[in-house]
Amino acid sequence: MIRRLLVACLVAAAMAVALMAQSPLTPIMSLAGRTDSTGALMTASSVYSGSQTGLIPIGQLQGRTDASGNLLVTFQSGVSTTTLASTSAAITSGSATGLTISNAGSVRTEVYKVNVGPTAFVCAAVTCDLTIGTLPANTWVTNVTSQLVTTFACSATCTTSTLSFVLGKGAGGSEYLATLDADAATGIFGDADAEMGTLLTRAAAIQNGTFTATSQAVVLRLTSGTGNIGNGTVTNLSQGSFFIWITTTTLQ
Repeated sequence: MIRRLLVACLVAAAMAVALMAQSPLTPIMSLAGRTDSTGALMTASSVYSGSQTGLIPIGQLQGRTDASGNLLVTFQSGVSTTTLASTSAAITSGSATGLTISNAGSVRTEVYKVNVGPTAFVCAAVTCDLTIGTLPANTWVTNVTSQLVTTFACSATCTTSTLSFVLGKGAGGSEYLATLDADAATGIFGDADAEMGTLLTRAAAIQNGTFTATSQAVVLRLTSGTGNIGNGTVTNLSQGSFFIWITTTTLQ
């Protein structure tokens, strides 16, 4: 009798171990460094039955917002429009009759980065405008910094020594970055007041930035002092690399 009881206990223990080994949930910590079939880093609340249900590449979410400007985050089976919020908001919510707190401290500041190469400019003209992004309504632009990583040069028609950039609101605007030589020495632009656009200089900036109430295209213009930049299909530039970072805060 004792032997049968002992055997039964051992069988039960073995079955319990087997069930634990086949648990449908995998702790989040065990996902560290896991990637999908394309090599993209993954994130999820959990993995079910050893599959990758609910996983979505982090790179697909970076900087994305919903129609209201909420930063998107992932959960079990896709994208949620949940707003990211600080766990220790700097402002203590008030409490009074008629007072409603609609946002107690969401994280809404983002840095947008773009890398512009020579093939972006094919205009059959001495100026070429490139929309690098569009700001949503009710957005503060608080910082614009750029880096000329590789100087731009002409392979034909245009003249290298006459190339210049300017960045602003719409075609030819200079509100964000003042005119700079695209063919001169590489370096950082936006770390000196003289390099800032007309709305971001120390004298012109409001609350350390500039506000746009409606959606606004951000346009980079390349100008050639002599000769067309392209032929309408192919660029006349042989090299160049220009980074731009734009820091924004969008109001909910």
